[in-house]
Amino acid sequence: LCLSASAAAGSVAWRSSQRNSSHIPGRAAARAGILNGGETLAAGEHITRGAFITLLWRLSGAPESDAALPFTDVAPGDGCYAAVRWAYGIGLTGGVSETAFAPDAPLSREQAAT
Repeated sequence: LCLSASAAAGSVAWRSSQRNSSHIPGRAAARAGILNGGETLAAGEHITRGAFITLLWRLSGAPESDAALPFTDVAPGDGCYAAVRWAYGIGLTGGVSETAFAPDAPLSREQAAT
């Protein structure tokens, strides 16, 4: 999938080329609260597994979860922790192994669809 989201200080940014009108969905996502300050989406770039789960979590209203995570690479304080916990708890996602989620790995089409 070719979108990327990254957390940094500042405001929401949406990069696009002159040939691409993808800035419109990025602005709409920011207005809807799906993107928070400092996140950047860019057409033609890959979205990470952690960023994708976080976007889905926000679209779902950022629900709380008390699910225990088996993943050693997602910890409290990580930007995607609450989202991964929610998604794992409802069976929406699994890891790349029994103990790894790989939040910084690029998301494949197959992973997004399943």
